[in-house]
Amino acid sequence: NQFSVGAIVVFLILGPMIDIKNVFMLSSGFKKGFIIKLLLLIFAVCFISGCLVNIFIAGRMV
Repeated sequence: NQFSVGAIVVFLILGPMIDIKNVFMLSSGFKKGFIIKLLLLIFAVCFISGCLVNIFIAGRMV
């Protein structure tokens, strides 16, 4: 397997949360600034979660 467990987890979580249809739907109800902050927060939480999965579950940081 070429990808770490954390990378796979991040892909499976981040992909559905930040797809283009979801961003368009959010833009119909929220301001642009809020959407950008939300996307950055989602990315940061997923990145940190992936790192923690690699450290504590897989036992390595790649």
